[in-house]
Amino acid sequence: MTEYKAIVTRSDPGWSIYVPEVDRHTYAAHLREIESMARDLVQVMTDLPLEDITVAVQLPPDLADAIAAMRNARDGLTAAETAARTAQQTAAAALRKVGAPLRDIALTLGVSHQRVHQVLEEADERSRQLEQFRREVDLNLERGALVDFELPVTGDDGGFPIVVVFADEPVSTLTAHIQAAGGYANVFVKDSRGVVHFVSVIEEACAIGDPGDRMVGDEAPGATSTVGMLLAYVERHPNGVTISAALGHPACARDARKVEFQPS
Repeated sequence: MTEYKAIVTRSDPGWSIYVPEVDRHTYAAHLREIESMARDLVQVMTDLPLEDITVAVQLPPDLADAIAAMRNARDGLTAAETAARTAQQTAAAALRKVGAPLRDIALTLGVSHQRVHQVLEEADERSRQLEQFRREVDLNLERGALVDFELPVTGDDGGFPIVVVFADEPVSTLTAHIQAAGGYANVFVKDSRGVVHFVSVIEEACAIGDPGDRMVGDEAPGATSTVGMLLAYVERHPNGVTISAALGHPACARDARKVEFQPS
């Protein structure tokens, strides 16, 4: 599958589209038609089947910036809601572990005791799902699709520290797991579609070449970002991303990619 760029400019009453790969222009009356018109143009010029053509639409900068800002704000809100939900589950489970009754937990968290019961059920289910994912990772590494997978991170004891996490969890959850594993780890992430991703978190001094980014700027994941947002960010930087500030010691996240996986 080949990707083509569609550079869009305003052309009252519609939109002018330029595809540099074929050096041709076309026109769309409505925004919703831009991608299909660009694909049709490429198909005519190349004779490729339409299903083999993908188009990356590049809107005028003012529109692109406004849409990007909206998406970033929406993603940030979603991440913050996820972080709050996870934090609530963690707090409720911690209070239960020390023997606090439901009504005391409810008072402490500022919710009804019925809600506490629901939160604890969600936390227990989340824990079961994570344990199942860990078993699947171990099984795939031992004798499944990942049997020949090279784990780049080794521990001081010569072993291979492994962390498993879900993509919708806050980055703080990931960093806590990595700290517990010794500060560096081979990380497996499962997203909402069940797709498994890998990323290594290694000592910055051990990285091959300098990391390509230090997680600064408007597009960098923030304090309320999810693991999935961090993963997508690392995927855009082949040389890795410095995450020393998040972990509290020199570290680099790199090698982000999807992995073939056989669920149990």
